[in-house]
Amino acid sequence: MKAIYIMVLVSFVVASPSVAQVDCSAFDSAIDTSLKLISSERASGIADNSAPRETMRAAKVSNHLQVISINLMLMKEHKCPARKRPIVLGEFMKNALECELAMMKGEKDPPACNFDNWKHEEAKPKETAAENKQ
Repeated sequence: MKAIYIMVLVSFVVASPSVAQVDCSAFDSAIDTSLKLISSERASGIADNSAPRETMRAAKVSNHLQVISINLMLMKEHKCPARKRPIVLGEFMKNALECELAMMKGEKDPPACNFDNWKHEEAKPKETAAENKQ
């Protein structure tokens, strides 16, 4: 929860009129961080069947989606260029699942959980009908 407030606060500080130059990459980084946190929240429930904890995870995901929305609005307001990548909620799921499995194995501070190591999933080209017939 503190991370959300910090990201929003950073976004507003970066976007404040007293700052001469707006760093548009900060908005993009905040969006990526929120996408990573969403994937992490979703992956944390793979071995959990508690309805109250699932409700809490859903609330956290909702908060991260609001942070993404705020950052997109700030990007628009400051005439930042559009993101080069679309916003895909499951983009970091593979990394999040690797992190969750490492923690389930009892690893302390597994490298798989370091957000700096998480990479964007490359979109796989869709197969066309002609390719499917071959």
